[in-house]
Amino acid sequence: MTPIHSELAVITDTASSVGTVNPSERSRTELQRSSVRGVARQSYIVTPLGEWFREDVLAHLLSLDASSRTLRFGDAVRDYTIKAYVDAMDFARDIVLGAHNTHLNLLAVGHLVFSGEAGQPPPVAELGLSVRCESRGRGIGTAIFRSALEIARARGARTFSMHFSVENAAMLHIAHRAGMTPSYQYGEFHGELDLRPCVTPSTPPTSHPRT
Repeated sequence: MTPIHSELAVITDTASSVGTVNPSERSRTELQRSSVRGVARQSYIVTPLGEWFREDVLAHLLSLDASSRTLRFGDAVRDYTIKAYVDAMDFARDIVLGAHNTHLNLLAVGHLVFSGEAGQPPPVAELGLSVRCESRGRGIGTAIFRSALEIARARGARTFSMHFSVENAAMLHIAHRAGMTPSYQYGEFHGELDLRPCVTPSTPPTSHPRT
């Protein structure tokens, strides 16, 4: 495991095992112990969330006000839309990342969705990210973004993408700093990052004159 920040806890599950951990093996007690071990000077810890955190994710998203919902979803979506979205989350296939403080309050959620067929390297990994209003400006969004990017690369995704409102200045800053190729449509930002490894053109064989 590789630290994503000198003061930030290391993601505690590998990309291959996220979503398959049994709740009895990854309980809130263990998360609390990880917080004690992993957070020295930083006041939050980023970890993958399993199926048993679905209700916490729902509560986090429902707690967002209209402005925050617009920043996350591009529109001030209603509660029933959020409930349907969370109900459809596939914790076995996708990656859900959460940032908790030392009191185990969920401060932010990142949802990394993989396209393509199961068992095959995903062509696209798309990240949706929300941070509670009072927790912004502390680097939490950047930490989740970097974690999601590492996981997307580990899964073999070819493209990393994001969609969000152009009014989301913090996410625009993160996306531009990461070098995402931007496009703007109907008040939304769409950014892509090519994750394919650089391919060095092969050198043609040297021809030798016939003797």
